[in-house]
Amino acid sequence: MALMKFREPNHVKRVGVRPAHDGTQIFTRGNQLGAGENSFYTVPAGKTFHLTYYHVSSRLSAAVAAEGGLVIYDSTPALWQWIVYHEYDVAGHQVSFLGYTFPLEIPAGYTLRNNVSHANMDCLCIIVGWTE
Repeated sequence: MALMKFREPNHVKRVGVRPAHDGTQIFTRGNQLGAGENSFYTVPAGKTFHLTYYHVSSRLSAAVAAEGGLVIYDSTPALWQWIVYHEYDVAGHQVSFLGYTFPLEIPAGYTLRNNVSHANMDCLCIIVGWTE
């Protein structure tokens, strides 16, 4: 993707509303069908990923206890943070999303993954942000 500049004239004097940057925009997604984890984005070396929005859509095809969502692992790789978490006990579909006014900074080498605990669950995560 092309480099983007986000400093519009009417935002120059505002602090924290819309950060100015010369980063590369990131819009990506990952699916996990059934139990397990799927790594779908790793922050490149020497960069910081600024997460501004995420969306998680998941579906459970049977009435069982299950959990899933978006997780971030650090470079060791140990679990660093659950970003969004779904817990189910009945069949159905659920959607969660969140936008950040101030982006969540994720360091180089960290990985975003879908996490699903049960074979009857499907999970889709979408992230939006930029690297700089």
